[in-house]
Amino acid sequence: YVRVRLPLGKKHPAILVPQVAVQYDQLGAYLLVVDPKDHTVSHRNVTVGPTKGYSFVIEKGLTGNELVVTRGVLHAIPGQKVTPVFAKGSPKENSKGTTK
Repeated sequence: YVRVRLPLGKKHPAILVPQVAVQYDQLGAYLLVVDPKDHTVSHRNVTVGPTKGYSFVIEKGLTGNELVVTRGVLHAIPGQKVTPVFAKGSPKENSKGTTK
């Protein structure tokens, strides 16, 4: 037996989020996102698509400009203010803030 993957059309840009950032509750998948202006954590319901390596494709719920909580998810509480620490290799890593 062989597993085959066939591309069925044009490639479209996708929003990828590390699998560790995606949480689940009774309503489905969600992410914790940080508002870039006031650094407040909020709960965002998302539609998860296929996986790509260790990431999920997010089909609905994100625009691509959000800051997503990937570490310390259990300590990030919606409505709470946080200090963003950008992941190594992220686009924002070199622009401002610290890296981890």
